[in-house]
Amino acid sequence: MEKIALISYQFAYNYGTCLQAYALWKAINNIGYSSEYVNFDWKFPTQEISLFEKYIQTAKEYLGGVKHRRFKATVEFKLLQSSNKQQFDKFRKLHIHESKYIKSYQLPDIENSYSKFIVGSDQTWNPDCVSEKFFRIFLLSFLKNSQKKYAYAPSIGKSVLDEYTLALFKQYLNDFSRISCRETNGCRILSKVLNQDIYKVLDPTLLLNKAEWEKIEIHHAHSQKYILCYILGEKKSICEFAKSLA
Repeated sequence: MEKIALISYQFAYNYGTCLQAYALWKAINNIGYSSEYVNFDWKFPTQEISLFEKYIQTAKEYLGGVKHRRFKATVEFKLLQSSNKQQFDKFRKLHIHESKYIKSYQLPDIENSYSKFIVGSDQTWNPDCVSEKFFRIFLLSFLKNSQKKYAYAPSIGKSVLDEYTLALFKQYLNDFSRISCRETNGCRILSKVLNQDIYKVLDPTLLLNKAEWEKIEIHHAHSQKYILCYILGEKKSICEFAKSLA
C-alpha cells in the first residue's frame, strides 16, 4: 500500500484546522491509501507573541494600580484558552495520525519514506501565517522529486500578494504534479503566476458525508435552549443578531 505524507497546520488550536486535517486524512484513507501528517517543528508567526505581549502589558498596568477589570478579563481568557487547548490536544491524539516528531532540517531525509507529499488545506500558502523558512516548507521546497509534489485545496487567504511571494510561488510550484486551491482568488493568482489552469476544489471537511462525521461526534445534553455562534474574529453584528433571534 502506498504511504502518503500530509503537510498542514494540524497542530493549530483552531476548529477548522483540526477538522480539515482529520477530513483530508480520512478521505485519503477511504480511497485505499495510507497517510499521516508529518510532525515537524513549524511555528506560527507573531499572533501568539502579540497576545503574550498584550498579556504582559496588562499585568504591568494592573500592578501599577490601573485597569484591574481588564487584567481580570485577560486572566480569565488565558484560563479558558488553556482549557480549550486540552480539548484540541485530546482530539488530535484520537483522530489525527502523525509521524514521529522530526526537526525541519530532517525533512529531506524522509523523501523516500513516502510515495507522495500532499500540502493543504487551511492557510498553508498564506505568507502571513509563518516565517519564510516554514513558508518554503509548505511549498515543499525540501523535495527533490517533483513527481511526489501535490497540493489539495491550500488556502492563500489573500486577494493580493507582493511580488516576492509571487516569485516564491513561481520558483517552487512550477514542478508540482498536481495543484488545486479552495479559493477563487487563489486559483486566479496561481493560474496567472504559473501559467496553468488551477482548479478550485472543496475544503477537505466537505469531502466527508454526514454519516462519517457522526462517527466521531460527541453528544452534549443541554437543559436550556441555545444558539451557537461560531465567529471568525470579532463581529458584534452576529452576536446582536443572535440575541435578537433568541
